[in-house]
Amino acid sequence: MEVFPHFIIRISSGEYGELNTLRLEKAYKYVSEINNHDVSLSSIASDLCNKIYQLVPSIKQKKDRDVLIEAKRDIYNKRQISPKTVDTILTYIKEGTLVSQYCEFYHLREKKIREFKKAFVKESAEAEIIFKKLTESENFKKGLLLSSQELFELAEKKYWIASPQKNRTFYSIQQGFSKYISRIYTKTSPFSTFTHVGFGGISDIFEEGKFIKVSPKETRKREYKSVIEPNNYILKT
Repeated sequence: MEVFPHFIIRISSGEYGELNTLRLEKAYKYVSEINNHDVSLSSIASDLCNKIYQLVPSIKQKKDRDVLIEAKRDIYNKRQISPKTVDTILTYIKEGTLVSQYCEFYHLREKKIREFKKAFVKESAEAEIIFKKLTESENFKKGLLLSSQELFELAEKKYWIASPQKNRTFYSIQQGFSKYISRIYTKTSPFSTFTHVGFGGISDIFEEGKFIKVSPKETRKREYKSVIEPNNYILKT
């Protein structure tokens, strides 16, 4: 049994680099940093909540006890605590490292969230321009014509003009387009309208560290009775 000398391969309709231009690099970076700060903040908040929980029963002054109970609730939910509340906590927790760490990581996280929002607005506006260009490409429209007549008509009309307001309908249409755009670059399913088919040859001649291509004339000289496909390997019998 020998390997069949020809193969057919499914090829995506576009280069992955084109899809990668939609990536929000800075926004993704900030999300990662925010998550890291959030993990640290959660750990500190948990330790600080435990300390306050242990302290509350021993506090005789009702006003201070209420402040600490409210502070524990805010810290548990990772919310900001006021300077006055911090002073009350430090009255009973002499070692203020946890309190200062909580305040520090809270403000660091909030700073990163503000930076993320700014980067996201800028990068998403740039990505939207690229996205519109991708929906206008002939390659995309040809596949869309057979896959979704409704979206094809919207692409022809330029949906962002047909639906200029960014409402639920606009984002619903955009989501529909994004599913097909991702398929162009990442999903080469059988019979897909966005998939091209390539034809190649397999050589069993190995010289100087590489396979030598067998010409079609040479392969045509061989006769094959049938072709079977066990476990994705095409073999001739």
